Amino acid sequence: LSNKLTRQAEALHLAVTGVLIFFTNLAKRQELLKKRVEEFEVNYNGEVEDCEKDFEDTCERNENRMKELHGEIDDAAHHETLDELKQQTFDHLDQMAVGYRDHADQLLGIHNRYPGEAQALIREETRGYCQDLGLALDPAEETVALAAERAAATAILEAEAVAAAEAAHAPAADEDEATLAARLEALAAAVEAAKAQVHQDAETREAEAVEAEAAVFEGLEEKNLWCAMDGTALGGGTGCKVLEKKTLEELRGTVLQEPKPETDADALAAEAAETADADEEAESHGDEPVFADGTHALDTLSFDHGWFEENLAGLRDAIFQNL
Repeated sequence: LSNKLTRQAEALHLAVTGVLIFFTNLAKRQELLKKRVEEFEVNYNGEVEDCEKDFEDTCERNENRMKELHGEIDDAAHHETLDELKQQTFDHLDQMAVGYRDHADQLLGIHNRYPGEAQALIREETRGYCQDLGLALDPAEETVALAAERAAATAILEAEAVAAAEAAHAPAADEDEATLAARLEALAAAVEAAKAQVHQDAETREAEAVEAEAAVFEGLEEKNLWCAMDGTALGGGTGCKVLEKKTLEELRGTVLQEPKPETDADALAAEAAETADADEEAESHGDEPVFADGTHALDTLSFDHGWFEENLAGLRDAIFQNL
């Protein structure tokens, strides 16, 4: 009876610990998701506001310059001066037109990047949730998405390397033409060397990443889409194709940290261990302890499997609705 109680307490402790770990991980992911979405929106709105503020400042400077030109035209006493000021005015208007087009392109670029960056953010968060929920993203889509993420990271590293090279070859205050030419030549060589180093490092990481992806995607080609009872594919609202890597039964076993079914070798080893001390082991590993009248001496406490799997299914649905 004592051995039975000990084993039951250990099993319950293991199960409850597994549930706590499972929901703690999900809670951390939820907090991270909330934080990243808020940061994403703040950065997007901030970039738009900065772009519009810079354009307003530029417009104000242009208007002030136009007023100066108008004043100079009004004060011009000679035709030659007037023609020169007129040409300056038209040149300034051309610069203003270019500024309007540049602003439109910059602002449009910010808005056009938004959907793709938002989708990439949600895909990355969905990928993390899938690891906890026994799901997986479609390998065909993931291969393309992960390659794009690595390319974006390489582009950022390249821009940082170029900026560092330019900072190392900053112009001097009293730079003459010969010094300028030498500096620009050295700068071009430094930029090319920095880019080459970044791409060389990226190629090394690419090979390692592809190998790691192959290990992660192994066996997923045999998995089915994550579907509802009526066969409707689930998870599509995230923009991702979601596979069911683990059934609800398998996920339940993972969360509750249930022992895997014994193999034939394990069963033989267990049988040999039981026979080592027949009387005592028969007492502890036999049937459930019973009273003299035959009633069970212990109530075995455990999560109801059907109830647990039903709630896991609801949890999956709720998380993906939030995503």
